[in-house]
Amino acid sequence: KKKKKKKKKKKKKKKKKKKKKKKKKKKKKKKKKKKKKKKKKKKKKKKPKKKKTYYLFCYY
Repeated sequence: KKKKKKKKKKKKKKKKKKKKKKKKKKKKKKKKKKKKKKKKKKKKKKKPKKKKTYYLFCYY
């Protein structure tokens, strides 16, 4: 019975190593979120261009 308890402790150490690998993947995801914010700024520049076209129709 004493030998079986020692084997369980070794399995717990292996699980801790797997958790460290998952933390490295989370850091890469944060860099992708910053690229999405830059796309939102480009959409704001397109809005004022549409307003200028409406003014041209008023003159006609």
